[in-house]
Amino acid sequence: MIQLEDYVQLREKTFVCRLKKSLYGFKQVAKQWNIKFDTLLNEYNLVTSEVDPCVYHNQGVMETICAIFVDDGFCV
Repeated sequence: MIQLEDYVQLREKTFVCRLKKSLYGFKQVAKQWNIKFDTLLNEYNLVTSEVDPCVYHNQGVMETICAIFVDDGFCV
C-alpha cells in the first residue's frame, strides 16, 4: 500500500493509511457483515433463533423467517 498522490508527505514517505473499516478479502469481513445484518434485522423486530444463530424470526400477525449464509440472505 502506498500513500495517495495528493496526500504524500515528504518526510513520511513510508507511512501508509490506517484502515478504520474492514475490506473484502480480510478475515474480519464476515464478522463486520454479520454485525451489520444483525443490527438491521433487529430494527425490524426479528430475533435470533435459539437453535441456529443464522436464522431470525418474529411471531407477529405475519410470521417472518430470515436465514443468512455467509453473505446471502433469504426471507419468507
